[in-house]
Amino acid sequence: MLPRQFGPLRELFGHEPPCVRGTEVTHYQVIGGGHTWPGAVAPSGPGHTTQTISATAVMWEFFTRHPLDRPAHPGGW
Repeated sequence: MLPRQFGPLRELFGHEPPCVRGTEVTHYQVIGGGHTWPGAVAPSGPGHTTQTISATAVMWEFFTRHPLDRPAHPGGW
C-alpha cells in the first residue's frame, strides 16, 4: 500500500487483507512533529506539537470501531 498524505499527516499503511477477525493496523506519521502527543494543549514532550489532529480523537474513533467482546487479558485486567 502506498502512503497517503493529508497535509502534515501521512498514513504509512492501513489494514490489508487477509486480516484476522477484522484486525486493523494503521500507522500515522506527523510530518514535522516532535516526540509529542498530537493535539495536546500542555507540553507533552520535546519538539513541535501539531494541532492538525488529535491523537486522542483518532484513538477513540479506532477503539469505537473495534470494541472488545471479551477482556483483552485472561485475568480480566
